[in-house]
Amino acid sequence: MNIEPVKTTLIKPGESIFDVFAKHVKKLDEGCVIVISSKIAALEQKRIIDAEDFKKVLKKEAQYISKRETCPGIYLTLADGILIPNAGIDFSNIKKGKAILWPKNPQKFAKKFHEKARRHYKIKRLGVLIVDSRCQMLRMGTLAVTLACAGIEPVKDERNKKDLFGNKLKVTRVAVADSLACAAHVVMGESKEKTPFVIIKNAPVKFTNKKSRLKIRPEQCLFRELYPRKLL
Repeated sequence: MNIEPVKTTLIKPGESIFDVFAKHVKKLDEGCVIVISSKIAALEQKRIIDAEDFKKVLKKEAQYISKRETCPGIYLTLADGILIPNAGIDFSNIKKGKAILWPKNPQKFAKKFHEKARRHYKIKRLGVLIVDSRCQMLRMGTLAVTLACAGIEPVKDERNKKDLFGNKLKVTRVAVADSLACAAHVVMGESKEKTPFVIIKNAPVKFTNKKSRLKIRPEQCLFRELYPRKLL
């Protein structure tokens, strides 16, 4: 598997990120996965607010908000079915006094980018992921999470398959899209890298045009006993 970062110039609000990608990537091979930072998808949609409106907007963006700050200025929230600090609202990589939201309808955005890229590069097998960083339970540092996926099956179901010793797997499903997002996150970075795209080649994925599930409900989650009742 090969991971190729795509560095760009500073992307402006309202600018077409597909045009930016096509400008920097002249050729794209069959069987690639394009990983896109959620921030630039939100920039194209001009999903920018005044920082002082943070709490007001947070109430609109999140389905659940913890009563107390987990850290100064940070609330645990459920947004678009994902546990994430501050509903994905970010004060970094945006002008001072501003904040940037998650993209609106990221799945529709990913599908549109996927269709454009297939036509532009004249290819059939292509994956597109919209990703953001997030914290992980009881671990230091951030990983990445996939907000939307087009062109590949995001989860590999291993249930009923047998392991090396013939034991039948009962619950194992591999988070393929999130794993690729994490691999891309290593080179995307979080600060001044200017690497909003990553191209992954030779990834062990199954290409498809069908929509697949990425999320589960809170009551299905292994960690559900730790969640507040309002979340379940």
